[in-house]
Amino acid sequence: MAETDLGDLPPGYRYLFDRLAQRSKEPDLDRPERRRLGLAVERTRRLLGWLGNPHLSYQVIHITGTNGKSSTAQVASALLRAKGVWAGTFTSPHLVDLSERVSLGGRPIEAEELSQALLAVRRAEDATGEEPGFFEILTVAACVVFSWRAVEVAVVEVGIGGRHDSTNVLDADVAVVTNVGLDHLDLLGPTRVHVAHEKSGVIKSKSLAVIGERDPELRQVLEAPPARARWWAGEDFGVVSSVPVAAGRLMGCFTPFASYEEVFLALRGGHQARNAAVALAGVEGLLGEPLGEAVVRAGFGAVSSPGRLERFFVGGRPVFVDGVKNPTGAQAASLALTEEGFGPQQRVLVVGLLAERDPKEMIAALGAEQAKRVFCCRPDTSRAMDPEILARAAAALGADAMVSSSVREAIASALRICSPGEAVAVLGSLYLAGPARSVLEEMAKEVL
Repeated sequence: MAETDLGDLPPGYRYLFDRLAQRSKEPDLDRPERRRLGLAVERTRRLLGWLGNPHLSYQVIHITGTNGKSSTAQVASALLRAKGVWAGTFTSPHLVDLSERVSLGGRPIEAEELSQALLAVRRAEDATGEEPGFFEILTVAACVVFSWRAVEVAVVEVGIGGRHDSTNVLDADVAVVTNVGLDHLDLLGPTRVHVAHEKSGVIKSKSLAVIGERDPELRQVLEAPPARARWWAGEDFGVVSSVPVAAGRLMGCFTPFASYEEVFLALRGGHQARNAAVALAGVEGLLGEPLGEAVVRAGFGAVSSPGRLERFFVGGRPVFVDGVKNPTGAQAASLALTEEGFGPQQRVLVVGLLAERDPKEMIAALGAEQAKRVFCCRPDTSRAMDPEILARAAAALGADAMVSSSVREAIASALRICSPGEAVAVLGSLYLAGPARSVLEEMAKEVL
């Protein structure tokens, strides 16, 4: 997921990254107080208006939450495909190529098509005088592509928060809140109540609100916005059983329409079963009917969520890659690895974080102090934490930590000391997960 030189990029990409460079020189534009004015939403709405409001031509499942947004979006999209619904999906960030953010029928669009959509946004910018940011441009481009391709349903992941996110131009038919945690507090905080208020902003009067958060202290906040109906996890839908099996979970779940028993979900981790139940409720709520066992089995069995507890093999040694952005996600990843048969002492870790994270908090959540060794490296972004800082934080907690000069070196070093019965786990920012996947795919070919 490299931050790219403009070089030989398609013209639409060059426009987008030029705007990103301009915005990076004006950091005041992204201050929390400016964001809360809702400027991103208004800019996005005006650009879409000039383009003929393409976002009004399809139904929308709009997904927010502190964790699990992308996986929930991928499950919902897989279920729609299994049902025969032509759907588009907008997620973020990407792992390797920008076009991964916009997919149709489960496949990322071609770079040229995304470039053409980005150029359409540039024309709208020139005509309206708006100065959109990086994510606003991508949001509009995704809406344009979905209209061009006449999707029936768009599954759209929020960037940050909800109320003031540029995706909130959408009038969601189904508004999903996966959960509410303490993340991006500079923009959404300072408390979970404040975060819940921001996320509840995706719920509109026409929406079916599907709420995965179960904290009763947040219920009043999440039920405040008018909605056509609300479904609550544990009451209207949820998971009744979830056990790890090879390459995923065997789970049982229910919705207001139906119950499903012993369905294979092709995602690892107990948290993914909860995400799948939320997605299933959202899709059935949109369609207004049960999907049926055959469709649920097909959708759950075909889903993939790259960079989310994804397993590779290099020379017969298992390597897991998981983009964990906060302590809650780190704890979920650690628990999932234990379920896979690799407890904290049976792991060799490769870790890279963004600078805004608390390194000690994240290292502790990963259980890194018990790992065989921790190789610290720099994610592929200017926002990366210095691996020296990360290594010092890990050592202060008792971890055997070393600094690696690159993601490739860190993974190679981890593989060299990984013994039978152990696993390598690449954990941290998605800006680490993207390059790690590319390195592992290359290494697997070299072994063959």
